[in-house]
Amino acid sequence: RMRLANELAQFELSVEPLALSENTKLARLGGPYTELRALRQLLFVEAPSDADQATSVEALASQIRGLGHSLRASTIWLSVFADAPPELRSPSDFVSVPRGSSPEQAYCDQVDAVEQSLSSETVQRGSPSGLAAGPGDGLAYLQVGTKLAESPVVKTHVLGQVSAALDKYMQLLSGASQGAGAYCLQYRLLRALED
Repeated sequence: RMRLANELAQFELSVEPLALSENTKLARLGGPYTELRALRQLLFVEAPSDADQATSVEALASQIRGLGHSLRASTIWLSVFADAPPELRSPSDFVSVPRGSSPEQAYCDQVDAVEQSLSSETVQRGSPSGLAAGPGDGLAYLQVGTKLAESPVVKTHVLGQVSAALDKYMQLLSGASQGAGAYCLQYRLLRALED
């Protein structure tokens, strides 16, 4: 976690001279910058060490919901999988992986494809989402000062994949004759965050 937080801080420092003039601040970058900062905070969200699992789940969910205004729901859900035991597999483990690609890249490509298939019209400059069409390439990029928005369709798609991964975990534990008490903290947290 410390290494990732350090790398995010280094990234922020690297972007600063490229993105700004003398009179502006990084916060002017808007949603993407806010999410980067919130992601660093999310890395250090921890449950109280002396609490039982139910109390820990509620404490974690409360801390994470506090960051929710700065993070996309999919970012929160997928980050919880990073600390999960191997039995609770990430949604990226269930996508078909093209030859020469990683499961993580295949998953990102799949989510990108869902996002691109949302509409056939080109996103115009100044749109509420803050996306603008690239010059003749059909790609979208974020404008400075935009609000980072997650499409409801993408959010629903990712939630469906998270729910499927949680269901497979539940089936795995049920098949191993382990009761509901054996569910890991991340499973309970993800179920609490689904609401």
